Amino acid sequence: MPACRHDYPSSFRAIACRPLPGLAATARIFAHASGLEVLSLECDDPENMFALGVPTRPDDDTGVAHILEHAVLAGSQRYPVKDPFMEMIKSSMATFINALTYNDYTAYPVASVVPADFFNLAAVYWDAVFAPRLSRDSFLQEGWRLELASPGDLQSPLVSNGIVLNEMRAAASDLDAVIGQETDAGLLPETPRARNAGGRPEAITALTYEAFLDFYRQHYHPARIKLFFYGNIPTADKLAFVAARLDDTPMADTPAPVPAAEALARPRQKRWPSPRRTRVAFAPALDQPSRGNRSAAWATAFFLSDQLDPVLNAGFDLLDYLLLGNAAAPLRKTILKSGLADNLLTSGYDNESPEAMFRLSLDGCDPKRFADIDRLVDDCLADIARQGFSQEQVDAAFRQYQLEQREIDQDHALNLMEDTFDAWCLGADPLLFLDRADTLDKVAQKLRTEPDWLNKLLVEHLLRNPHRLTLELIPDRRVALRRQQAEAAELARHKQRLAPAELAALDQAARELQQRQGLPNTPEDLATLPRLRRHDIPSEPCRLPVTVSGAPGGVPLLNVDTFSNGIAYFHLAFPLRDFPPATLSGLATFVYLFNRLGTATMPYDRVAERFAAASATVSASIETGFHPQAPDHTDAYLVFTLTSLAEYFPTALDLFRQRLTETVFIEQTRIGELLRQSWASTKKELLENGGAYAAFRAAAGLSPMHDLTETWFGITAARTSRRQALYFDAFAPQLTVSCELLAERLRSIRPAAAAIVGGSQVATRAGEFLERLAATPAKTSDAKSSARLRPPKPAYGRRETVRITGDVGFCTRIFPAPHPFDPASPALNVYAHLLSCGYLWDEIRLKGGAYGVGCAHLSQQRCFLLNSLNDPDPGRTFAIFDHLGELHTTWTNDDIEAAIIATAKGDSVPIRPVKAGYVALWRHLFAMTDAIRAEYRQRLLNVTSDDVAAAAADLWQNNAGMANDCAIAPARLTAQLLFKTLTI
Repeated sequence: MPACRHDYPSSFRAIACRPLPGLAATARIFAHASGLEVLSLECDDPENMFALGVPTRPDDDTGVAHILEHAVLAGSQRYPVKDPFMEMIKSSMATFINALTYNDYTAYPVASVVPADFFNLAAVYWDAVFAPRLSRDSFLQEGWRLELASPGDLQSPLVSNGIVLNEMRAAASDLDAVIGQETDAGLLPETPRARNAGGRPEAITALTYEAFLDFYRQHYHPARIKLFFYGNIPTADKLAFVAARLDDTPMADTPAPVPAAEALARPRQKRWPSPRRTRVAFAPALDQPSRGNRSAAWATAFFLSDQLDPVLNAGFDLLDYLLLGNAAAPLRKTILKSGLADNLLTSGYDNESPEAMFRLSLDGCDPKRFADIDRLVDDCLADIARQGFSQEQVDAAFRQYQLEQREIDQDHALNLMEDTFDAWCLGADPLLFLDRADTLDKVAQKLRTEPDWLNKLLVEHLLRNPHRLTLELIPDRRVALRRQQAEAAELARHKQRLAPAELAALDQAARELQQRQGLPNTPEDLATLPRLRRHDIPSEPCRLPVTVSGAPGGVPLLNVDTFSNGIAYFHLAFPLRDFPPATLSGLATFVYLFNRLGTATMPYDRVAERFAAASATVSASIETGFHPQAPDHTDAYLVFTLTSLAEYFPTALDLFRQRLTETVFIEQTRIGELLRQSWASTKKELLENGGAYAAFRAAAGLSPMHDLTETWFGITAARTSRRQALYFDAFAPQLTVSCELLAERLRSIRPAAAAIVGGSQVATRAGEFLERLAATPAKTSDAKSSARLRPPKPAYGRRETVRITGDVGFCTRIFPAPHPFDPASPALNVYAHLLSCGYLWDEIRLKGGAYGVGCAHLSQQRCFLLNSLNDPDPGRTFAIFDHLGELHTTWTNDDIEAAIIATAKGDSVPIRPVKAGYVALWRHLFAMTDAIRAEYRQRLLNVTSDDVAAAAADLWQNNAGMANDCAIAPARLTAQLLFKTLTI
């Protein structure tokens, strides 16, 4: 790889450059005298990213790297504000800003489309990483601390609290996370992967402040850290920025505390001569009695390889797709048809660290039949190996792999950063996984020259691999209770060892910490931060290059002219107003089943095979919103999205037409199987994303559309999912009638609009499809639906909870708010941002220890949202919500300007090909023209502090009294709230 000559700062030595045609980019690599290495990916993308990667291989389960990731962003020498991370969120146009702890490294990425903002963000992150204050307060706040359950009451019990501690408490309750942790530790005990980089709750509380500081000193040095750049700002400008920073970084002149070779040396796992097995207890997701014996889980994992080899990596990806990648994939199909499991949890190829594994995780199992599952999986793998993979199957898998490698999604820059650090932070070539075109060529060549390559991988790494761990996972509702009791007992013993004066000092220190957490930054400290001003941001929001390619079949076809890297996207919207109202409550179930069943001429597995052969997938969603011309009227659409490689788009369209016009609901066994999968997924989502369920529930009652969306996505949806899965025979007749009615109606109505991304040939094919669809005669039926919508009562004033297991929960309050075209809407968006990043952040996250807190004016849903997640104290949080209307805060002009800038960034984020057609379609359906968006931008830029105060006062006086609350949390956390308990 030859070095490139260019005019760069003299302190940098150009190491190499390489064109990456698969990314339409050029990679340049540099080294600095301090030891810092830099990779710059030059491309035409206006979104520029700066990311520091720190190798932070864990040696234990204390989560020290994770806690450091948080604490590093809690103030630095140059920017001594208490939370520069949040201060930049408050006032920047960042398209991405976060910090992330991976198995082997910690990443600090920021991105922006505004050059001045990009360098501002990079400056703050640079100082955070290389010159953090790392105060004891930051350790206690972000990591863990002891405090009295009732501050000031020395008789109350000791409790532990902390943001990372509560984040990992939530993870400890998730079955998928339990399987992942037990698999990592059990399958690879001699490797760093056996350690939990995020931290185990019981180990986090063993971490000392001194060990925390020592970890930073050992790992955070320019000679160990890697710097990743991406985007269209010239590399020379980026390097000049780095050179200036290095000149002011004292540690750049000192040797790294750990030699690089020693730092990168990695223990290797010895191979086992025979498989191992263990039994693990886990807490079920819901704190309510389960039905039947199918509540256990089963998992098996194979240690594959510890080689950083992109071709072997691709081979395992292909094997994953062949075994599990679609409904017809033989391992997936065999397991789910057997009735031995309800659902696959996270399964397949896992290369999150160099020690790669293949994992199969099943939920909804009878523990008495674990031996049957063992035999089923082993026999299935043996049968597959004996038969081999057909050329058609291999071709389909390779096409899917091509699509995944080519796709440019919303996190494109972040994905490239991860691909870079996955190799670079382990001492390998940073371009190892970035040269995707080269890898695709090599994989294609290997498939041509070694037709049985994938079958050999199956036999060697799965079928005949003795390095295998099987987990039998038994549900036990007492798991969380025992963990809590053990922690409480240990804290009680610790309290007994404290003298009265020591206990009083602990309480005083905890209260003083809370006081410091509530103190505002001084004006002098805030003035150190680099800030954008209104004149720095674009006066108009980003526009999509959209043209209307006629109206084939009477349907407007939007053509988004953006580079899609050889992938076609087709979006088709049907108006829900044309569906019978009595059928709409069953729409979510219909959508879930519709894309997973067979047609009048083919069973579901044959349909899945044909879609796979065309690299095609179909998904569906429901969208609601308001029109500027009728802001008091809600409209809604059912939107289908078809994705495929562009060269297979004609075939994909034929299959999509058959899906729309010929899907039938006669495969009762398959439907029952799918509904069990849906319920298994719902239980998992209640733990991982309970805030969404709580929000839909709390919004019910605001309007008939909110009532409907709650039946589709809220607690009612979860309850329906459970009942359909457990009592399918009773629900099947009416469910079939309802779905057939919706399918027939779908076939009889004209789409409202369509959108494509992929070029002129794709647009031509889509037009032909719409013409043909319009000519297809619709079937009719005399069947009637008996479904009735039963919204929760009363419409507002409800306070409800769903009990889950674990140690933390989700809190949501929602009440009505103006639509997006109301004059107060821009000011309310600014107000929500100020609350979210100010008072609520300080009170609920910093002081209360909740992992997340938010406030949003959801104008398209006409509601105002307050929420928290991974919250250890819902009672305290709802009390804070109760008093928000009494909060009298005076915001300066600088505060308002910063909030306006941050609020405006939502309409400035680059829209990638994967999303461009969908966004164009949504804007068309709801008449959100560029002119209207530009007018809103101007109204937003003109918001004043008086506007914010007036909008907030009106909101609290006229709307807040119509609130609903919903908490999804353990019973012990909501007992004092006296909420009505909902049983799912």
